[in-house]
Amino acid sequence: MKKLLLIIIAINLLYCKGKAFDENQKVKYYPSEKYFESNGVVEIDLYNPNINFKKIYRRVNELHVNDSTPYFEITHDDTLRRIMPLRNDWGHGSSYNILGISKDSIWKENGYPITELYKLLKKHYENCGKNPQYSISAEKAWVEVELDTNATGSDLEKALLNLTNIFDKLNRTHADTLELKVGLSYFSQIPPPPPPPKDAENINIGI
Repeated sequence: MKKLLLIIIAINLLYCKGKAFDENQKVKYYPSEKYFESNGVVEIDLYNPNINFKKIYRRVNELHVNDSTPYFEITHDDTLRRIMPLRNDWGHGSSYNILGISKDSIWKENGYPITELYKLLKKHYENCGKNPQYSISAEKAWVEVELDTNATGSDLEKALLNLTNIFDKLNRTHADTLELKVGLSYFSQIPPPPPPPKDAENINIGI
């Protein structure tokens, strides 16, 4: 019985990885703290092993439809990040206002590796309508995280952590006046074609 209890405690500790809150931790809000003033904010647990990215995406939309506001929590080093995924129906949705990213790529122009994210975020937020392929203003700038439907909460956590770290670096050059508006989308899974019939090799096609 004691051994079973220890196993349960160990599982709970693993499940709650990154969830503990320290009063001395810094807390950062994305887009900004004012978005979290609503009473209807609901956390979506990225550490739940039973949900994939597609389920997370659907849960986000479900909460928005029901007038609730979803958010994620990510703890890294001494900082707790609270990130609110927004729906792409706030007037930001024109393609030029969206900078699409995946775990390894950036979807702008002919595409860029994710290692170029700082340069592309800077161009996106500071464009001010100069380049028609980028946001018309910093206020309209939007970043959309696109992952495979079978990606995990951990995959999303890594993508968001990388994004917020790089955004924070850019934001410091703007006296922390920028807001990071994040949306989600996913790649549709296309099933592989069926295998050829077993007797296909025995079929002779005449010309």
